[in-house]
Amino acid sequence: AASHAMKRLSSGSFRRHSLFMLILVDKILTQLAMPLGLGLLVLAYAVLAMFLGRRRQALAAAVFAGLLIWAFSTPFLANALSRTLEERIPALPVDSYPVVDVAVLLGGALSPPDSEAGLFELHEASDRVVQAARLYRAGKAPRILIAGGNVFGGDGISEASAIADFLVFMGVGRDDIILESESRNTRENAVNSAAIWRSQGFGTGLLVTSAMHMPRALAAFRKVGMDLIPVPIDYLSGEDDDPFPLLFLPNAASLRVSSLAIKEWLGLLVYHWRGWG
Repeated sequence: AASHAMKRLSSGSFRRHSLFMLILVDKILTQLAMPLGLGLLVLAYAVLAMFLGRRRQALAAAVFAGLLIWAFSTPFLANALSRTLEERIPALPVDSYPVVDVAVLLGGALSPPDSEAGLFELHEASDRVVQAARLYRAGKAPRILIAGGNVFGGDGISEASAIADFLVFMGVGRDDIILESESRNTRENAVNSAAIWRSQGFGTGLLVTSAMHMPRALAAFRKVGMDLIPVPIDYLSGEDDDPFPLLFLPNAASLRVSSLAIKEWLGLLVYHWRGWG
C-alpha cells in the first residue's frame, strides 16, 4: 500500500512538473514571438553575422530589427492592432445588461505579491474586478464566479482568492462569491468554470474580462457549452487625434499594447487549431 501511494505521489509530481514545463515553454515562445523578443533575436543574428564576416546580412538584420521594434512601438500601429480585437464587442452601460444567474470574472487582474506584506498589486486589468462589482451591486448578477489560479502552480494564495478579498472590500457578499482556483490559462478557465456552472445549475451568465481578451475568452467558454453574454472592459486602444509626428514616435506603452494584441491574435489561431474556441 505504501509503495502504491509513493507511486501515485511520484506520478502526480511528474504531471505537475510536466505541466509547469509546458506552461513555461509556452510563455517563452510567446515572448519570443512578440515584437521586442523577435527584434532582439534578429539583432542577435546581426551580431553573429558580423562576427562571421557577413556584413551585408548583419546590416540588413540590424535595420530590420530596428524598424520592427520602432513600428510596433508607435501609437498608430498599436491602436490599429488593438482595435481589430476591441471593436468586435462594444462596451455597454451596466444598466443595459440583463439580470443573469452569475457573472464569470476572469483572473489576470492582479500581480502576485512582491513584498513581505504579501499584498497583491492591482494593475490596469483590475477594471475587470471593478466591473464585476458594479454588475453585482446593480442587481445584474447575484453571484460572481472568479476563475484564476497560480500560473506556475505555486502553493501561495490563488489569484481568485485575492480577487475575492478585493470584491468583499467593494461590498460583494462573501457567500455570493464562487472560486475556481486551479486554472492557469483561458482554456482551463473555461473547462473548470463549466464544471462549476453545471454543478450549480446555472443557466445564464455574463463574462467579464478585458476587451482585447474577450474574443478568445468568449470563444473558449462557448466551446464548453457556456453561452455567456460578453461584458468587455479595460479598453487599451486610444484615439488617433495626436499631432501627426507623435502618432509615429515610439514609446514603451504602445509597444506593450501592440504585443498584447499580437498575443491575442496568436492565441485565437492556436485555440482554433486545437479546437478550443
